Amino acid sequence: MTAPVVIVCCGFIEAFSRKMHRESLKQLIDAGVMDWTDDWLDNVVLGSDLFAPYRLGDQAMRIKASEQLMISIAYMTLEAVNQGLGSCWAGAISPGDAHAALNLPANLFRARFLPPGIPGRSSQAAAEKGTERNRFLGKIQISISRFVSPVSRSKHNISTGNGKRL
Repeated sequence: MTAPVVIVCCGFIEAFSRKMHRESLKQLIDAGVMDWTDDWLDNVVLGSDLFAPYRLGDQAMRIKASEQLMISIAYMTLEAVNQGLGSCWAGAISPGDAHAALNLPANLFRARFLPPGIPGRSSQAAAEKGTERNRFLGKIQISISRFVSPVSRSKHNISTGNGKRL
């Protein structure tokens, strides 16, 4: 695959600090997305360990930022495929090397590199884009069957989706 661009996916831990978390939620309230009072926001939402990771310390904020970053990367990968591109998560470089090479600020942490591009060879999946759902489900079942023993396949009645038994 050739990748004309590499997206560097970074997390910003301070986004989950009380101040920035409150500012983000306040923007949603002001836009009419949520009907919360300032009292509810400050004392219930931002006062809860469940909704406010900053209350649990830096490690919890890093975990939350990582979680949100991985969700974002997953959606970028799905959109790349939707646009007919290939992509992969590249992460076999140390965070220190990435920071040094890219001159990243210390308050960012690098999670992965995402190089979307045009695959070097055409894939059958791209050629069949937009075909019947059953064919897609059949491929999933075939992929799953590689990891399922013949006894389990028989017990759980796993087939290719087109009537053929695996």
